[in-house]
Amino acid sequence: MAKKSFDELNTSNVFEETIEAAAAETIPEPIPRQKRDELPTVEIVEQAREQGRTQGRKGCKAHRFNMAFSPKAYDFITCMARVRGETITAFVNHLIEKCIDDNQEIYQKALEFRDSL
Repeated sequence: MAKKSFDELNTSNVFEETIEAAAAETIPEPIPRQKRDELPTVEIVEQAREQGRTQGRKGCKAHRFNMAFSPKAYDFITCMARVRGETITAFVNHLIEKCIDDNQEIYQKALEFRDSL
């Protein structure tokens, strides 16, 4: 039996654009270390919250949700997070930030309405 030839198949990376975009993103600056039994400064707390790296940091609490996903959505989130080489939390935050940018005008009006109550 002859071996199959894969010369005609496109074997290039399917997610090449996504991987290049993820690699082009800048790495956030590291959060300064804090001494034991010492509360961090306000700047360190904000930086830790923005980066989602609050675990084990005294005085730093991240806002959290317990969410349920459909199997299809869960599979998409986990698969795409792996493709981008990031955590599920970082990927979901990326999606939300993109949605905020796409709906900035509506979001601002909603904030104004909420604050007027």
